[in-house]
Amino acid sequence: MPAVSKSQQRLMAMVLAYKNGKLKKAPKKIKQVARHISDKGARDFARTGHDGLPEKKAESVIGRMFAMGYLSAFRDMSAKG
Repeated sequence: MPAVSKSQQRLMAMVLAYKNGKLKKAPKKIKQVARHISDKGARDFARTGHDGLPEKKAESVIGRMFAMGYLSAFRDMSAKG
């Protein structure tokens, strides 16, 4: 799966370097991601070129609401009627 932003590609490149033992003092976020992704998955993301990618992925309003817990609260309220 290719990376969707430059920052995601850089993150996965750092994760891959950590998994390969080339990055000794990794931040906590890198270690967390490394625990949850395979070597092949990190390699696929890291291999993506930067050309044409945005710096950061545009976050959708629905995705942001879901992350903040608003959608689940809204569903609970509408289910109660």
